[in-house]
Amino acid sequence: MKTYGIIVGWLLWLLAGLSVALPAFPSDFFHRITEDEGLSDRRCFSICQDRHGFIWISTKFGADRFDGKNFKHYPMDLFPENGYDRIGVNYLRYSPDSTLWMFNEAGLVSRYDEGEDAFGFVYAVRDFFDNPSVLLNDVAFDAPGCLLLATSGGVLRLRLPGREARLVPGTEQLSVNRIDKREGVYYLSARTGFYRAALPQKGVMEVSGHCLSGENVLSAYVDEENRRVLVGTLEAGLYSCSLECGDLQKVPVPVAKPVRAILPCPPGLVAVGVDLEGVYLLDRENLSVKKHYAYDENSATSILTDNVRGLFVDKRSCLWVATYHGGVSHQDASKLKFNYFRHRAGDRQCIGNDVVNAVLEDAEGNCWFGTNNGISLYDAGKGRWAHYFGNQVPGEEGNAILALAEDARGRIWAGGYAFGVACIDRKGGTVRRYRAEDPHPILSTNSVYCIHREGDVLWFGGIMGNATSLDVRTGEVREYAVSKVSQMAGLDSRSLAVGLFSGLFILDKETGRLEPTAITKEVTALHRVGDRTYWVGTRKHGLYYYDMRNDSLRRYTRADGLSSDYVYGIVQDRTGNLWVTTENGLNKRDAATGKFETFDRQDGLLANTFHRPACQACRNGEILLGGTDGAIRFYPDDIRKAGAQESYETFITRF
Repeated sequence: MKTYGIIVGWLLWLLAGLSVALPAFPSDFFHRITEDEGLSDRRCFSICQDRHGFIWISTKFGADRFDGKNFKHYPMDLFPENGYDRIGVNYLRYSPDSTLWMFNEAGLVSRYDEGEDAFGFVYAVRDFFDNPSVLLNDVAFDAPGCLLLATSGGVLRLRLPGREARLVPGTEQLSVNRIDKREGVYYLSARTGFYRAALPQKGVMEVSGHCLSGENVLSAYVDEENRRVLVGTLEAGLYSCSLECGDLQKVPVPVAKPVRAILPCPPGLVAVGVDLEGVYLLDRENLSVKKHYAYDENSATSILTDNVRGLFVDKRSCLWVATYHGGVSHQDASKLKFNYFRHRAGDRQCIGNDVVNAVLEDAEGNCWFGTNNGISLYDAGKGRWAHYFGNQVPGEEGNAILALAEDARGRIWAGGYAFGVACIDRKGGTVRRYRAEDPHPILSTNSVYCIHREGDVLWFGGIMGNATSLDVRTGEVREYAVSKVSQMAGLDSRSLAVGLFSGLFILDKETGRLEPTAITKEVTALHRVGDRTYWVGTRKHGLYYYDMRNDSLRRYTRADGLSSDYVYGIVQDRTGNLWVTTENGLNKRDAATGKFETFDRQDGLLANTFHRPACQACRNGEILLGGTDGAIRFYPDDIRKAGAQESYETFITRF
């Protein structure tokens, strides 16, 4: 007697039962799936979705079933005892009767048995041809219980359950890559061109149209609505022809590599997958290019590689891309448009380290990043990276940079842990380092945690040593008996707001006297709102709105919707909304309602943990943030969650 267990598939958002309000394009955000997420292999060839909502992916080793969270692997049985001992190129097809089929180039055909939760062997092409060099390129469905096998030796009609195979006469000389059937008409993509034909149950193939003679045709999409066929070739580009194979025209898309897949992609689009060139979205009516999805080394949300082998559109109209070497990338309507700066080992044209402690946009629109491996500059005009004080620079071991500021002359000042400060003058071509032990020091500590600018004066603070100020115009330096400084912000001409480990204080610039305020918790972030009003972030005690005019406080914690009481950074966008980085996600406080909304990995962040008060509102309205997995840049208006009705289907896969 068997003992049974119950396994419930999560299926998450993959299911048709989940209703999501989708934009015209589901998303420009692509989520990448590789071995890190559980995929059996990065070499992928095809994708389909079954009636339960599971996504199936064919890899070099077989098929993987994905429920939106977990994978189950189904290896392709190669039957080595019969000579099928090499790893094949595997494909999946889903028949009109909701049956899942898997086949490989070696000629093995298998069918998925839902009750057994396994693939069972159906047929081997070698049994007919007795020739191991014959390849199986496609499986099409002719009628219930009847398959069409596109092989390099012609078209086989396979009848089930008797497994009776017959070569369609007239196809013996054709190496067929793909078969499409519409209204009783068959379209054959072959090594010798594109054919329109009838494949009678008895008798010889009747060709009624032929174009692209001599070209190796790999893919096709029969567009009955627009009365044409799109035809993709190995190296001659993309073409369109009439349903009768006449009026052949080359589609004006810059395609020079193999066109592996073509399929409709709502709304009113056609997706074209090109090996080594990515995916083109064309207007289905006029065939103009609407979008081009390709690997972007500066983005963590592009497709992972341009080696496209297969395309699929799921029940939510999201595009899935099967690639060779890059696993699967899929559009995700639940992911928001966060853009990333990530480090890539051995590549100087990227950010120097993924731990970003400070960010700055300078007056020319360039982005500066203080990282755990020095300073990285992204030159917006040139689209190039430069690095300072990192291990990319000869003689440097890498430095943790914690603070950045731009002075009145356009020079960039950087402070760090046991680093002192450095002044980078790009216009003058000089870089100068300052340390506390210099003969005429501008610092009292080499561990500089914050730099604040007021006009011509720079203020330096850290957790060891005293705070100092430097007038960059006159060179005057002043030292204040204030230590353990984490944040500074302007107050008035005479005073400075100073965040310390022991709370928020007011520093008299003339006398050096410190006055306490109502905030007595360690200050981690400080953002000035207006006249003597501030947002103050703390360690473990949440967020405060502090009005010094009447010494009033309003505290916000997890009980008010904040995702964490450990606040790292605070920045305000153009509409007055507050963006708060924390130990557990990014928070937006709506200026109109006062309500908090949390964004995390489920929304497209690469990690939920941020790091230090690394945040800035850029001149173009974007927000720039630093974290433990790189830096993030986004337009606040793009970060809007779609309303979703969370209706999940429970699917029992085994008793």
